[in-house]
Amino acid sequence: MYNEWSDRVIGQPSPDVSVGFDDPNMVYATAVYANTFAPPKPQPLAPIPHWRFREIVILVISGILVSGVFGVPTYLMMLVVSDPSPNGELVALSCAGMMVFLAIFVGTLVVGQAIGRSWTDLGFRRPSTSWLIGGVFLSAMLLPIRLLVVLIVLGIPSTEAASADEQQLMTVDNWLWLALMVFLFTAVFLAPLTEELVFRSILYGWMRRSGGMIGAALVSGILFGLAHLDVRMALANSIMGVVLALVYERSRSLWVPITMHFVNNLITGGLLFIALVLVAAGGT
Repeated sequence: MYNEWSDRVIGQPSPDVSVGFDDPNMVYATAVYANTFAPPKPQPLAPIPHWRFREIVILVISGILVSGVFGVPTYLMMLVVSDPSPNGELVALSCAGMMVFLAIFVGTLVVGQAIGRSWTDLGFRRPSTSWLIGGVFLSAMLLPIRLLVVLIVLGIPSTEAASADEQQLMTVDNWLWLALMVFLFTAVFLAPLTEELVFRSILYGWMRRSGGMIGAALVSGILFGLAHLDVRMALANSIMGVVLALVYERSRSLWVPITMHFVNNLITGGLLFIALVLVAAGGT
């Protein structure tokens, strides 16, 4: 019916639409069209590197050794140098902490290379831009949640007055500013690199093999919170540790949790710096 009507109106036979699909040219054109406009296939995620127990023991022993070799002499030296200041111990602890973080990070990289672990095995893969941007926003969203948890934990504070040592540490002098600068450098730059390498790449990667994703994220996150040696901050830091482990699981790149950790410590460190500036301004 359609062909007869079109013959009379148009004046020429209409093509038979059922003809031509077996033509090789038509098959080729259809294949090109499908490959061009079809949505890209999702790429499989890179596997989380698994660590053997022997490798964990080697890394732990080497970490303890380099911490003692570099941390203890730095602490003793700075304690002597800053002795006249009431903040001398704070300066010594800050400088020793910086050396410990730096020694553990470099030592872990060196030992990892020595036992045959590549940069990819350590988690240093190139991340996607979307993951980096998303990590920054997620870290900014996580910060008020952690602050709320800290406020809840500190909602039952001790009513005792601050000790003489705590009041003494608030004496603002040049040594205190030095301690703050060293602390901020360590917290903002060295801590994200070292802690993500230890807790996400190595510890989570080791637990992931036997405990599964959820179990490994929970245990490594709790250990991350306890490792900060502050009971009041343990819950908030543990929540952050779990989130960072899950982000590492999904992104497969250690640079994403490192970026999140950096943003979090940068904001908190900046607030600490502002608070100290206000204290110093109020004391003048």
